[in-house]
Amino acid sequence: MKLMLTVFICLFGFISCSGYLELHLQSPYKQSANVNISSSSKNEESRIIQVELGPKKRFNVTRIPINFNRIYNITIKCGESKEEGLTETTIVSSVVPNLGLLSPAAVARPLNGIRVIIGCDENWFGAKCDIFCDVKKTKKSGKSCNFHGISSCSNGFTGPKCDRKIDSKTCKCENNGKCIDSFPKPVCECSRAFRGDKCEKKQQSSSLSSHYKGDFWNFRMTFWQLIFSNLVENQLAEVKESEAWETINKILGNSSETPFANRPSDTAAFPFTGSVDLDATNIE
Repeated sequence: MKLMLTVFICLFGFISCSGYLELHLQSPYKQSANVNISSSSKNEESRIIQVELGPKKRFNVTRIPINFNRIYNITIKCGESKEEGLTETTIVSSVVPNLGLLSPAAVARPLNGIRVIIGCDENWFGAKCDIFCDVKKTKKSGKSCNFHGISSCSNGFTGPKCDRKIDSKTCKCENNGKCIDSFPKPVCECSRAFRGDKCEKKQQSSSLSSHYKGDFWNFRMTFWQLIFSNLVENQLAEVKESEAWETINKILGNSSETPFANRPSDTAAFPFTGSVDLDATNIE
């Protein structure tokens, strides 16, 4: 009843549900770029930020309030740089807000790092930051708010007095997930790379596509040339065990520990397949 009441209050606006988006960018080149963050709602204004990128210099766009019922488009326009030999490039990422969403597994040059963070403000929990739990009040009672926003025991214990040790077999967590106290029964707390009731699914990544300025008929880039020549490992990716990493490694025949290790020297023979959204590509 307490959980249902909290969600009811949140939905009807008496308490403001609170989530945010952060964007971190990194490039090995010195160049300017424009970042545009917009949502699927016409009533929400776009945010346009000018940035200066460079080696060993990370740019952060922090704490942009979001609505979990909308889709957010991040457009990064990297300017031309004759000094660095770079053409104008547009990189687009589509984000469906969900707590735990991973950054793209790979990025397109000239960037070498993109991190997309979906987070909850203080006292808000759940996949859509829609469950309220007072952290300070809960701490005074000797408990803590778990990732579901439920007051729970710490250190592997459960019960009204937190005096019963949790049997890990209760949850049957997979992939190094931890069995933690919750209501009405213990649940699995997954590592960053996994999701699901038993941590049985690999975490999803935000999608990513790139567009290069030039004459289409004189600048033909195959799917394979895009992968082998222009995609690089995302140095800001949180993990290397996402669904997108699995796709890349199946294509390249690599293990997750050696991404982008196999790059054939001649990709001209591969067929032209049009534009590619790598993180949305399924390899059977």
